[in-house]
Amino acid sequence: MTKAQWKVKSKQISEDASYELREFRKKCVTQGIVEFVRDYNYYEMKYRGQFVCYLYGDEGSIKLRAVWYTIQIAEETIKKIEGVKHESN
Repeated sequence: MTKAQWKVKSKQISEDASYELREFRKKCVTQGIVEFVRDYNYYEMKYRGQFVCYLYGDEGSIKLRAVWYTIQIAEETIKKIEGVKHESN
């Protein structure tokens, strides 16, 4: 694979990952799993009714991305646990 082909492939992989994360975030918000509550000049982020963090306008995307990946892992874990419970019945 040439350097140019690698750049195109890596950009495609990155865009696919971003799209999947956008779809996951949208699902979480529309289903009420994650809530954003505006309070003056910041937002309070809640996951399943529990406080996660405050988000200010000048926050870097790294912190928020880490929070979303943690939520994604938590949701996958919940699905696996529920699947195990369901299969054992």
